[in-house]
Amino acid sequence: MNPLPVQLEVALQTGLVVPWEYDAQSREVVWFEPAPQSAKNGIVRKTQPIESWILQLHPEDQSAVMSEVERAIETGHIDIQYRRFSRTGNLHSIRARGRLHTDDGSRKLIGVTFDLTERQRATLQLQTQQAVTRVLEEWSSLKELTSRLLQVLCETQDWQIGIMWSLDAHSKKLELFQCWAQAGMEGACESVSEKHDFAIGEGLPGRVWHSGKPVWIADVTKEVASQRFPAAQHCGIKSAFAFPIYLGSDFFGVMEFFSVHVRKENPEVAAMLNGVGSQVGQVIERRRAEAELRDSEESHRAISETASDAIITIDDESTIVFANPAVEQVFGYKPDEVTGKNLTMLMPRNMQQPHRHAISRFLQSGKHHIPWRGVEMPGLHKNGTELQLELSFGEFQRNGRQFFTGVVRDISSRRQAENALKSSEKLAATGRLAASMAHEINNPLTSVTNILYLLNLDNALSGPNRKLIEAAQQELQRVSHIVKQTLGFYRESSHPVETDMAEIVDGVLELFSNQIRRRSIKLVRQYRASRQIVSQPGELRQVVSNLIENALQATPDDGTLRVHLTNAVEPRQPDRPGIRLTISDTGSGIQKEVRNKIFEPFFTTKGERGTGLGLWVTSGIIEKHGGSIRFRSSTREGSSGTCFSVFVPSLSQVLPKSA
Repeated sequence: MNPLPVQLEVALQTGLVVPWEYDAQSREVVWFEPAPQSAKNGIVRKTQPIESWILQLHPEDQSAVMSEVERAIETGHIDIQYRRFSRTGNLHSIRARGRLHTDDGSRKLIGVTFDLTERQRATLQLQTQQAVTRVLEEWSSLKELTSRLLQVLCETQDWQIGIMWSLDAHSKKLELFQCWAQAGMEGACESVSEKHDFAIGEGLPGRVWHSGKPVWIADVTKEVASQRFPAAQHCGIKSAFAFPIYLGSDFFGVMEFFSVHVRKENPEVAAMLNGVGSQVGQVIERRRAEAELRDSEESHRAISETASDAIITIDDESTIVFANPAVEQVFGYKPDEVTGKNLTMLMPRNMQQPHRHAISRFLQSGKHHIPWRGVEMPGLHKNGTELQLELSFGEFQRNGRQFFTGVVRDISSRRQAENALKSSEKLAATGRLAASMAHEINNPLTSVTNILYLLNLDNALSGPNRKLIEAAQQELQRVSHIVKQTLGFYRESSHPVETDMAEIVDGVLELFSNQIRRRSIKLVRQYRASRQIVSQPGELRQVVSNLIENALQATPDDGTLRVHLTNAVEPRQPDRPGIRLTISDTGSGIQKEVRNKIFEPFFTTKGERGTGLGLWVTSGIIEKHGGSIRFRSSTREGSSGTCFSVFVPSLSQVLPKSA
């Protein structure tokens, strides 16, 4: 070979360009290398039979390169790429270009090689990162993620086996989670993965766990303490590498790779793969956090959508960002009608400004100025009515902003119930007082009756005076009758007894007789009932009293009140005979929108005058007696009014009070 030009010598010193020639007759390869720094001459000439030189190439490339060299002797030129191991054991990517030289009568291929390793390494790392990024973005399960990731890293970084070891929380050991093997390497993969687990510091995975850093083993034959590597060597494994995976600060597992080539440690590759481990940990941690958040949100959604209380979330500007379906039950608005609106729309006007001040003070100081649990406040219904509300609320932060979530309960019914209970207690006390007074009045009534009787026996009594005494006796009899009726409401037999319904109705009408006469109300009575019933007469007296009192309150002066008693049977059970009581008035009727509510407790159309318990108690008593109650009503002008119909079976199923 002729002396090298100066320019080629300079290029040779870089280590990236190497001149070479191949003599087809001697079958020798000649090339030049930079001399060691201690040598005087800067260039060293190397000679080697092609059979020996070819063995320094990657086994997969040897036959292909030999074929290309032989073909180049015939074609006159060569341009090939192959992989070659350096003296340090690192694998280099080489491109060789040359042409056939025959000037001196010999047949030689003369050319140069270019080391493409650095350029390909940069390209390969970019390809690896791109492939890893795609895998990290597109996975549905941890098994799928690790399987695809092991395959990508093995194929792009020239590893033949990849294994994922994960930390088992129960055994506190690294156990096999997933593995991938190149075709033909399945047996080797099994020998280094199956039936193995590792405590901290044990084996290559355990060493990585202990140190928290990647570990590269260039030659596994030197790992005499390993239990796996002797068997692995028989399968052709020569090098290994592993790096840790952390989820935040928590150790998660180890990724381990094996090669059938002796691969010297490459810090750049190690750093790149260790970076992949960090990416994997971050992605898994983020996915788990997202899954936990979804579970939390789904749980919150399930609770909020089924809750009977209204749940409302607002931001730091009091804008409603969430409202559950129960908001409609409490405020009358559908959730989408309030979302995006200011919370003050659900408040009476006098509460809106204090609310704004309270939010502002909390945002400035972070301190509560009112209780946040079980506080009672007024609210505003969609129809304009005020509500009595009980609120409990808390605050949280998201993306640097303050949010507040409140649980709102409408306690208007509870307040009505409490007031009705107080009224009921007052009525009960009044009833007991009235019964006590009626009992006490009986004694003087008897005395006055006896005195009038004795006076009436006096023959000297003048005619006008005798008439006055007789009138007084009649009035006393009426007072005595009223007292007996009053006592009848309070006294009650402990067992059902045979009851005359007509007698009960007449007794109640007698109590209201003065009101009927004073208001000139026409009373029409029609009794066609011949049956008697077994009942608690006091309870039935209360039913009749409630219905007649309601009818009189609805009937205008000079109106008409009709009370009918007839024998009847239950429409749905013709074999159950009984008595039907109908009470009709000529009032204004019941509005359609409230007719389905009149038997509900505490519902009243009488405002402050009503407790909302009369018809609820009435229906309960009738149901207790095995009967039924229904009504019809009209609000049409000229034919308005309401008629209640009560059926009580002859053999009532009412139980004694002590039952």
